[in-house]
Amino acid sequence: MFQKVPLAWLHKAQFQDGYVGDAREYLQAGDEVQAWVFKKEEKEKKGWWLELSMKSQEARIPLAKVNLEDLKVGQEMGGRVTSVRDFGCFVDVGAEADGLVHVRSINDGIVANIDELVKHGDPLIVRVLREPKSNDGKLELELASTLPRLPDVSSWVNVSRSEWLDAEVQGVAEFGVFVSMEHPDAGPKVTGFLGMSYVKDGATGMAWMTQRDGPIKVRVIQVDVEKKQVKVSQLEPLSKSERGASPLAAEYARAEG
Repeated sequence: MFQKVPLAWLHKAQFQDGYVGDAREYLQAGDEVQAWVFKKEEKEKKGWWLELSMKSQEARIPLAKVNLEDLKVGQEMGGRVTSVRDFGCFVDVGAEADGLVHVRSINDGIVANIDELVKHGDPLIVRVLREPKSNDGKLELELASTLPRLPDVSSWVNVSRSEWLDAEVQGVAEFGVFVSMEHPDAGPKVTGFLGMSYVKDGATGMAWMTQRDGPIKVRVIQVDVEKKQVKVSQLEPLSKSERGASPLAAEYARAEG
């Protein structure tokens, strides 16, 4: 009696610890590889389904087995990304079901293209946002660690708050605009966030930006090195007399340091 040969899947995220763009650049049909089985599942009528990894086993975050009903709000765990969607990513934390990190909880919602920030197999530290027992059995998570693919923004700290920079609009959301910017000297290219309050002409300006092909002018108003975020404005810098003129002006002043 013949035994079915197990189906084995080696995702590109399991080739190495770093990012792999195109699997064909690393492996071709007929290549021999050394890999280990990190997941085994029996499929009806198809026999065993195996998931393989070429990474060292020490490089993987160990997933302690946990029960969904035992998880508490604020509890932190290590996990691995199992799926990426437009609305967020699913993370395996060792429970019966994967948890969802909604896009609003990724980089404070400053996400122009989630596929550039999160990949299948990425290790993440996550925190329980809503308990399954109070959320129809669904596990909702938030990030407790900085995304590894965000570029270092420390070189942006010293960019003058009065210097106008060219920026390309990458996306427009209800709460603001995502723009791509080149450093005025030699720093990394970053995705900056232009909040609704800092858009020239407000809602009209937001609508106009959806039609834009060329660059817009922005200036840096805030850099968060820890979160790796750069926030920008289309508005002119406030004078000293304007800074205390209104609550909104005070908000601008705080953002601009």
